[in-house]
Amino acid sequence: MINILKNNINAFLLVFVSILVSVFFGTLIENFKSLIFLAFGAKILALLLWGVYVIPGIFLAKIMQYLFFTSFDPNLEMVISLAAIATLTPVLMMTMMKISNAGNLFKLENINFRHIIFFITITAMFSALLKHMYMLSDIEFAHNAAVVMLEALFGQLFGGLLFVYVASKYAQPIHQIIRKLKFV
Repeated sequence: MINILKNNINAFLLVFVSILVSVFFGTLIENFKSLIFLAFGAKILALLLWGVYVIPGIFLAKIMQYLFFTSFDPNLEMVISLAAIATLTPVLMMTMMKISNAGNLFKLENINFRHIIFFITITAMFSALLKHMYMLSDIEFAHNAAVVMLEALFGQLFGGLLFVYVASKYAQPIHQIIRKLKFV
């Protein structure tokens, strides 16, 4: 139980810090946040590392994102709905990949990097489609729906691929440095 709580805190921090980094670079570089959304990759990485038990931590980080860092003014129902779509879409895609034998992403030792690339691609497409459909259901935000879908698709795709690539490339050296500093 304590381990699950630690993993949820880690997942929340991973996703929320990546949101803050995207927002920070978005203030420096026009449209950075919409073109490279790092939180998508952080969410994927958290699910791959700690499993589906970290859904509450990811959900909380996504709620914080939609409450404080959106370009539109969503109501509470929209915040919860978009956070649920963003959180549960990767889990649904992981399950569909396992059922269709396209790759088992539930066991970390069986993961192939090509499966992760495919997983990021279909998850970004499905998540963008669901967000688009939800935005179309609210007449107040229907005029923004197409822009949100394209930004979500490209931002999640590029951000997810970039984040997972960088994390896989530099995770071992960073872990060794942290162990030498006695943080772990």
